[in-house]
Amino acid sequence: MDTIQNAKNTMKFLYDNNIITIIVITSEYHIRRGNILFKGVSMLMAETLKKSSIELPKSSNCSLISRSIKLRERHNSYIKNFNYLK
Repeated sequence: MDTIQNAKNTMKFLYDNNIITIIVITSEYHIRRGNILFKGVSMLMAETLKKSSIELPKSSNCSLISRSIKLRERHNSYIKNFNYLK
């Protein structure tokens, strides 16, 4: 499944469940493209459904979340390696 199909499937679920705001979480290099595609699909679906488009926070906020997740993964990796060395 590519990003566009993922956005279409996700937006259908979101509109069906009356969710109005989301945060796209992905890798740092993909966040800008992901946000653009999700926002575009949201706008197209909103027009078709006669609803408001689903809000996405600015990319910088998402990028910070992405970095935070990477740091946590790195931390967990260090802990795992440290426990292995005991």
